Amino acid sequence: RVSFVPLDLDAPLEDQHGGNFDAILHKMTEDILSISKMSPSVLCSSDRRSALSSGQLQALERVERLSKYKQDNQACTLIDHPENVQSLMSRSDIAHMLSTCLKGVTTSGGIPVSTPRFRVIDGLQTSANIERVMDGAPFTYPLIAKPLTAAGTVESHRMVVILNKKGLSKVPPECLLQEYANHDGILFKVY
Repeated sequence: RVSFVPLDLDAPLEDQHGGNFDAILHKMTEDILSISKMSPSVLCSSDRRSALSSGQLQALERVERLSKYKQDNQACTLIDHPENVQSLMSRSDIAHMLSTCLKGVTTSGGIPVSTPRFRVIDGLQTSANIERVMDGAPFTYPLIAKPLTAAGTVESHRMVVILNKKGLSKVPPECLLQEYANHDGILFKVY
C-alpha cells in the first residue's frame, strides 16, 4: 500500500504522520538553489543567523531538517537527496562534469557519445572578450545561450539562439554558450 501525505518541512518530520517514512519525494529546488548561492564560509559560520536573510535561513533549515531526518532514518529514501540536486543547479558544473565523464565513451557500435561543446561566459566579460572566446572555440554558429542556473527560476528556462557573430551582443551577462545541436525533435535526457 502506498500513501502520499503532505509534509511541512518547517516543522520536525518526526512529529508528522507518525514520523516513519519509507520515502520522501520533495520539490525543494528553490531552497537548494538558495543554498547553492551561499558562501561556504557563511554556511559554516557560527553566526550565520546574522549573515543570512530570513528566507535564506528558512531554506537552509528546511534542507538541513530533511538531511538530518535521512541521516537518522537510514531506511528512508530521499527522492532526490539535496546534495545530488545541488550538483545539478549549475549548467557550467553539469557541462564540465559531462564532458569529463564522457571522454572515451562509445556506443556498442563504436559511435562516440558526447555532450555539446561549450564555453562559460561570466559576468565580467565584455562583448569584445566574448567575440575572442568564440573566435577561439572549437565550434561555430548557431549557438544557444543558456543561463548558468539550471533550475529553480523562470529565468533558468530562458534561452537564446545566436545565429552569427553579430548576435553575441545579445548574450546574457552570465551564461553557457553551447553549440546548437539540431536533434530533429528527438531529445535524450539521461539521469
